Amino acid sequence: MLPPNVSAGITTRLREVQEVLSHLRRIEAAPGQPEGPEVRLLRGLFYVHLYGAFEYGINSIVSAAAQVINGAAVPHNQLIDSIGAIVLNAQFNAVGQASPQNQWSKRLGLIERRASPHIASIDDGAIDLQNIWLKTIEQLFAVFGILKPAMYDVTKSGYVFELTDTRNKIAHGRESPIDIGRRRRASELQLLYDSISLEIFYFLDSFDDYLKNAEYKV
Repeated sequence: MLPPNVSAGITTRLREVQEVLSHLRRIEAAPGQPEGPEVRLLRGLFYVHLYGAFEYGINSIVSAAAQVINGAAVPHNQLIDSIGAIVLNAQFNAVGQASPQNQWSKRLGLIERRASPHIASIDDGAIDLQNIWLKTIEQLFAVFGILKPAMYDVTKSGYVFELTDTRNKIAHGRESPIDIGRRRRASELQLLYDSISLEIFYFLDSFDDYLKNAEYKV
């Protein structure tokens, strides 16, 4: 199972985001009343803050899961096929980088490794998550072999798109956080926060169950 510090760290990050949202509720003007640019700016930057907690949560869970699997010291031939996508990361890279005359031998080496009794390991850098969409979560579930829907509630999937897309627009300079902050009031941002929080902890619970049941083994 996942170590308790993973959940604690995520809770701390989300609490910080909630505190910003509570501050926004206190300082924003009533609907239809004028408000200063600092309120709109804070609303826009809220997306960046919440996305940071989202990315931190997903990365923390995946990193901890990899450590648990590595600690179990499972041979390659006792792991489910899908997880070969990451425990054979170095071998896949070697095939891709091999010269034409070495392609066949590298491919054979990969197949032999997959069927071997050697201990498998998920190397640092095998999973590099820097821009998390719903598709990213779907791929993580598929690679680890978690047989659950990627979203706790498919009707809430639009919130993941809104969060990541809006954060990217701000981070890459395509839109100003002040302009984005005109579109949502704190009450609407609370719905976004709630959905993202639930998704992070759904992701955590899914990995926790997966590790408890050692579902990475054949």
